[in-house]
Amino acid sequence: MLMKNQIEILTYLYYIVGSKKHKLNEKAVASSSMKQFLTKKDNPSEIHPSIKAEVKMALMIVHHNTFFNLSDHLTQIIKSEFHGSCAAEQFSCGRTKTAAIVNCIGAELKAQLVNDMKNFPFSIMIDGSNDTGIAKMYPITVRIYDVEFSRVMTKFFDINLIEGRTSGTAATIFENVDAVFNNHAIQWSSVTGLGVDNTNVNIGEHDSIKSRVLEKEPGIVVVGCPCHMLHNAAGKGATTYGNITNFDIEDHCVDLFYWFDKSTKRKGALKEYFEFCDTNYEAVIKYVSVRWLCLEHCIARELKKYVALKSYFCSEDEQGNRFQRLYGAFDDPMTEIHLLFFQSTIAMFTKFNRFLQREDPLLYLMNTQMEAFMQKLAAKFVKPEKIMAHKQVKGSLKSLDISLDNQKQDESLSIGMVTKAKLRKLLNDGDIDLQSVDKFYDGVRAFYKISFAYCTKWLPLDNTLLKNCVFVDFEQRNVCSMENVEGVLTALWHIHTDLINNSRAMDTLEEEFLVYQTMARTDIPSHIWEESAVIEKDVDGGEALTYHRMDMIWGYLRDKLPNLSKVALSVLTIPHSNAAEERVFSLVRKNKTDFRANLDLETSLSSIMTIKMNRPASLQPCHKFKPTKELLKKCKAACREYNRLHTGQGNAGNS
Repeated sequence: MLMKNQIEILTYLYYIVGSKKHKLNEKAVASSSMKQFLTKKDNPSEIHPSIKAEVKMALMIVHHNTFFNLSDHLTQIIKSEFHGSCAAEQFSCGRTKTAAIVNCIGAELKAQLVNDMKNFPFSIMIDGSNDTGIAKMYPITVRIYDVEFSRVMTKFFDINLIEGRTSGTAATIFENVDAVFNNHAIQWSSVTGLGVDNTNVNIGEHDSIKSRVLEKEPGIVVVGCPCHMLHNAAGKGATTYGNITNFDIEDHCVDLFYWFDKSTKRKGALKEYFEFCDTNYEAVIKYVSVRWLCLEHCIARELKKYVALKSYFCSEDEQGNRFQRLYGAFDDPMTEIHLLFFQSTIAMFTKFNRFLQREDPLLYLMNTQMEAFMQKLAAKFVKPEKIMAHKQVKGSLKSLDISLDNQKQDESLSIGMVTKAKLRKLLNDGDIDLQSVDKFYDGVRAFYKISFAYCTKWLPLDNTLLKNCVFVDFEQRNVCSMENVEGVLTALWHIHTDLINNSRAMDTLEEEFLVYQTMARTDIPSHIWEESAVIEKDVDGGEALTYHRMDMIWGYLRDKLPNLSKVALSVLTIPHSNAAEERVFSLVRKNKTDFRANLDLETSLSSIMTIKMNRPASLQPCHKFKPTKELLKKCKAACREYNRLHTGQGNAGNS
């Protein structure tokens, strides 16, 4: 509601603007002689405000995944509606000029990144697209500390287009990456880590990207993707479970979704059963095998609406193999038991996977989180005394004996309290027999055993770097020792040769570590703790989790502990998973759509990705962007050059 004085001001303005005298004055100002008198002469050394406005509008279009041709209409609106504005009167930024500005900003941000890569340690991540065009994208992203934003960021470096018969081979992919490095005079000795997924082309011991990278620099830490590893562990366990119980959870979820997917008639019929069962209609969630987190949601939705779904399939009379499979599943009382078991068990995998997909650097927490996950998984089916005895001797659970003699009895296997109560009720009511129960427990036992074995084989449980880099966590500073720092230096010796080869610098490093151990939380300003805080909502309805980005804490400590912070920040550039690279393709899909089929990949799309990742709107919205005078000059010159190159060639790259 407007205050009294605000209403008075608005009334006064309305009177002034609408008065006859004002209109006469407005007409006088519009005359050429008066306008010349009132207008300040342009200084040739200054950049006109309209250029800055055009740059910010181009950023806005990129940040909001908007078509370039929107700028054609937006320009006309600005010129026609914002009278009296010096920037608006000369604002002229159609689709062609917008594309030129975007490409100019992208080139400038890439130049800044290249300069940082020559001065700071960084890791690279590579992944291949599923594009079916002539050229395939293998985008190169860089994880590096950004001084301006005081944090480690994942930045877009190069779109890395490869075509030809050998485009998918390790040799060709690496040759292209190496060529990009050479073109920008970037040294492999500055690379801390390589993030790739778990295919043989990427991490095989021989003839892979990994083997070729290690030939360039043996000290580079090669990181597979634990997200994929967890997904595969659960998937292989579920497959074995299905072979024993004749219930394949993935096939079931796929069948259920696609039965209703394209049929309005079936959805309408299902809605009637929902109403009959006194529950609100909710669509079946699509299960996609390559999406790590969706299975738990699919199962939860089905169990939530299980009564209505069962009523539908057991009452309708349809033909076809898919309906018959679903009818058989819902007619079997054990199906609900299978779903309840997976709901209880998959949650553990999903929770760890969510941790691995966090954007902030988390390598220093990986060892603790992996061990906690493995202990929870082992406790589901292994006798607790066997787990405790093994940990006392070995520490890690990687070599835990999970043979049948060390496993729990059926009734002690963890299947979830709801599952156990439902199983007992069905057995007591005579809906299932003991043979069905025994087969179920055999499947449960096999699921845990296969999943655990897969995790011990592929997760980096005994990695010394992961164990030593725990000192990066400010909360753990008192339980760490200088040996942990030395362990990190040994692992990343190629990054820290200046420290390792200088005895005085090593002594200073130890002194800094001792100071670090005795620091109080209050030695770091409260505003740093506030800015570094990340609040993560609990998807299960629990309390929100608040944690702090250690990269921002160490960014503050750079002046106080320069040598130690250099070591810590080098650790934090190493990716803890390949999730960041997967997010690149999500951005690509949002911008390279069927409606922008002509978007040039090496110029416009590459520039869009560079802007969105290297200057994200979440850290600096377009209206707060402050372009330098040099950038504004480059943008102005880029427009002229773009027009010269594209005269008569259409707007193929400006969709």
